[in-house]
Amino acid sequence: MKTIFDSKFQKEVVLIGQGEIAVEKSNSRLISTTLGSCIAVCLFDPESLVGGMNHYMLPAPALEEECIVFSRAKYGVNSMEYLINELLKIGAVRERITAKIFGGANMFGQNSPNTSLTSVGAQNIAFAQSYLTMERISVLAKDVGGDHARKIYLDPTTGKVKLFRLRSQQMDEVLDSEVKYRKKIQSEDKHKDEESVDAKITLF
Repeated sequence: MKTIFDSKFQKEVVLIGQGEIAVEKSNSRLISTTLGSCIAVCLFDPESLVGGMNHYMLPAPALEEECIVFSRAKYGVNSMEYLINELLKIGAVRERITAKIFGGANMFGQNSPNTSLTSVGAQNIAFAQSYLTMERISVLAKDVGGDHARKIYLDPTTGKVKLFRLRSQQMDEVLDSEVKYRKKIQSEDKHKDEESVDAKITLF
């Protein structure tokens, strides 16, 4: 996780990678991440005006012991609990928290011989929705699935999200990053300060 100054927004932007979370209560910072088959859940308390985002790779570990060895926020089951608890620490009230869900693309292609890879996005989407339902957290918006990568920016004090759909070249970079992370889950996620994006911006 690192912080840059983004000239487009004239604000500092906290960049989070796979297995990371960030929470903020300052209107001078945004939170951003780039997604392929991974999921980012953006949480917001409309009264305390605090928000946060996670970026998880898989719904749950294959072995329970992995939670101890690797990043606790790598898996959705740990990442969601971690994100909620960090928000509560900076003033959020659980009953007021709302959510927006992004990501879960089929980055590996429908004809991929590895069905475990092609189903990752769908599994991540299903987990996010079921977890939020179980926790009685309302989902106000979502942009999930499809076959395109996304870059999102959360304003933590308004709950608004700007979404950019990435072009093919950067989609390949996202795919390569996810494959490498899956092979070596402890490797650090590398971010770029500049991105090539389509002109269309979607607001949530």
